[in-house]
Parts: sequence; structure tokens; C-alpha cells
Amino acid sequence: MTGQELEKATAVFAIEFVDLVQHHQVLWGNDVIEELQIPMRLHRVQVEYELPEKLILLRQNLLLAGDDERRMRELLVRSVASFATLFRHALMALGESPPVRKRDGVVRLAVRIGFDPSTIEQVLDTRAQKGDLKDLHTRDIVGAYLGAVEKVVAAVDMVVRPEVPSRP
Repeated sequence: MTGQELEKATAVFAIEFVDLVQHHQVLWGNDVIEELQIPMRLHRVQVEYELPEKLILLRQNLLLAGDDERRMRELLVRSVASFATLFRHALMALGESPPVRKRDGVVRLAVRIGFDPSTIEQVLDTRAQKGDLKDLHTRDIVGAYLGAVEKVVAAVDMVVRPEVPSRP
């Protein structure tokens, strides 16, 4: 990509470029990433869009999984990395600087907006192979997992679009 293409891409992929700026390493040449100006207003818009979009996709796929616990477990394990990343970015949208580690972001966001992070942490452990996929009691945790994501969506939505008084 050219420098100009990179600059334009920051407006569309703000989340990805924020992460890139935080985690990049220059192997050779000039550090073109460090100099990028990422429009944080558009970052908030992307967070506000992606959280509910991923929640809707997760709900749809859980409905399609029906009573198949294996499929439900796989959906939770596949989705947790994306949600953990978005939780870190939700902290930014809420005005905080996020920790580097996903798990730390989940815990800090849980404290900030008031949800139990243990379900998300359990799925993160399973994804990191610290737990057996079969030990993940999907029927017991899917509601808490969805509830945590719903709270994050609502919190970000309130910051981006504060409650508007209803019409008389």
C-alpha cells in the first residue's frame, strides 16, 4: 500500500489501525505506521457498528445450531476473540486507554459497566486450550455470554448516542 492508501484506510479500518499502531514492529525502513493519524470519531462509529453486528450474527448462528451443543460451543469459542478485541475498543469509546491483553480488557470493561466476566474468561481459556472444549457447559453459559455482549453494546450505544428525550 502507498502512504496515501494507508491514510485513507484509517477512516474505514480504524479499529484495525489502532491495534496496528499499538502492536507493530518495524523490520526495515521507515516507520510509516507510527505517523498515521487515526480518526477516533470514526473509530467510535466502527465500534458502535461492529458490536451489534457481531451480536446479531452470533444470535443467528446460535439459532441455526439449535440443540447441537458442539456447534454452540464452537460458535462461542470462534467468536470470543472478536468480542474480546471489540471490548478493548469499547473501553476506548468509553474514554479509557485499553490494556494490551484481551483478557484484561474484558475484566476492566466488566468492572466499568457491570457484568460478570467469568463466562467470557472461561471461553477465552477454552480457546487458548487451557480448558477442554467438552468441559465448556454451553447451555449454562450461552445466556451469560450473550448478556455480557448485550451490556457492552448498550453501554457503547449510550456513549455514542445519549438517550434522547421522547416526544410528547
